[in-house]
Amino acid sequence: MKRIVASVGVLAALTAVSGCSEQIDLAAFCTSGGGMASAFSDVDPSDIGATGEALGALATDLRSVEAPEEIAADVETVAGGFESASESFASLVDMDPADPDYVETALAASEGLQSDDFNAAAERIEDYTAENCS
Repeated sequence: MKRIVASVGVLAALTAVSGCSEQIDLAAFCTSGGGMASAFSDVDPSDIGATGEALGALATDLRSVEAPEEIAADVETVAGGFESASESFASLVDMDPADPDYVETALAASEGLQSDDFNAAAERIEDYTAENCS
């Protein structure tokens, strides 16, 4: 769970910037992560349902603003990772923690947020925002 929150925190730091270049689309993208840094501030990490909802909201927020073409695929990869993890966590809500499928589902949720593809996409977003947003 701590790794998921760390992954979310990293992405929030990547997109929660105060200003950007004068291009309207780029400016909207650069400021789109403003609420992401606080997405988990009121979420109890032991509350699987709330964690899933927060991850789903992050996916929706990322997709709410058009990303620059250079990193659009990366934004979709990261949003897809959050969405997949959200769905996995939502399926855990009604499962018995003693069920072996519970552990497999929980591991699958966190693995997606730690995958090489997810991390590479997040890094490219970070590089892009560092270079193009200020």
